[in-house]
Amino acid sequence: MSRRAGLYLRISKDLHEGAGVERQRADGERLIEQRGWHLTEVYVDNDISAAGRKRRPDYLRMLTDLEHGVVDAVVSRSFERLCKTRREQLTFVELGQEKRFPVAFTHAPDLDLTTAVGRGMADMMAAWARVEMEQKSERHVDQIAQAARRGRMVGGRRAFGYTADGLHLDPVEAPVVADMYDQWLTGTDLSGIARHLNELGWRTPRGNRWVRGSVREVLANPRNAGLRGMRDVANPKTRTRARCSPT
Repeated sequence: MSRRAGLYLRISKDLHEGAGVERQRADGERLIEQRGWHLTEVYVDNDISAAGRKRRPDYLRMLTDLEHGVVDAVVSRSFERLCKTRREQLTFVELGQEKRFPVAFTHAPDLDLTTAVGRGMADMMAAWARVEMEQKSERHVDQIAQAARRGRMVGGRRAFGYTADGLHLDPVEAPVVADMYDQWLTGTDLSGIARHLNELGWRTPRGNRWVRGSVREVLANPRNAGLRGMRDVANPKTRTRARCSPT
């Protein structure tokens, strides 16, 4: 009997409006045809990273469909495309062991989760995926730290009061930032400053109305004091500061 295959597609950051997912889809459809299976459902979580705690709606829908027998085979690019965390890996492996569905990858060996060897392979694949992800994160942190020492910007949204490159004062917004500090130093609270900005028609760089949090973010920006903020690699919750290079 032909398997009812579910094709799962995910890419962390798609700068080409789904092009990465479409490449994964073409490879997956080709593999399903080679196996003689029937493509029953396609699950797509585009532009969702393997890091963090973002929910993946279509991944959860796929698990529900596997649980209820809507699909009885899974095809994806690789194991790290399927499972982001150790907890997800365990849940997926246990479901595969219970429902006995095959798992086929376009860029990795198949997995038979009903056997000890297959489950062991899943563990190894997940471990190497975590190593690669952590190494990528370490390289990114190193790049940010180097840029901070040189006083340079590395991506991120534009700070209020600065031009898009983050290196020059915006001639229109910079005086507004100075006025925000004046209000704060003379006793106006954060809510009062936000209310004043909204009354004057100012918006945040994202185009939103000002609130306490957005005002606090501007006033606490180390860049305004000639410093460059960066997170401590050993303790990500701690933010350190380095003197900016002259620009």
